[in-house]
Amino acid sequence: MYGARTSLFVGVVASGIAVAIGLVVGLAAGFFGGWVDTALSRTGDVMLALPQLLISIGIVAACNSAPNGCLGGVIQQGLRVVIAVIAFFSWPYIARLVRGFTLTIREKEFVEASRFARCKQHANHLP
Repeated sequence: MYGARTSLFVGVVASGIAVAIGLVVGLAAGFFGGWVDTALSRTGDVMLALPQLLISIGIVAACNSAPNGCLGGVIQQGLRVVIAVIAFFSWPYIARLVRGFTLTIREKEFVEASRFARCKQHANHLP
């Protein structure tokens, strides 16, 4: 039971960070479209193509072998490294789901009606 506490803490915190990053990236990609969508989607695709387990083991081993951690002491040894690695490799899955859902809602009729009403309202105020 005591060991499960640490596992649950790592899982919940890493998932929360990954959801926050994925939500922001997915919403931005789906809402703005164009080059923003392309750049963010390709970044997520590159993250999905990386060998997660190999890089994760390398990062954790490198940060735990140095006495002051990684990146000049920015990342310290312990659970923070594990949480950062899990969150770093988990956000693209969530970003893809959120982007798809955002694109679906963006094409709904009520959104198109709102755009039309806003354009018509601006056209009525022109001199």
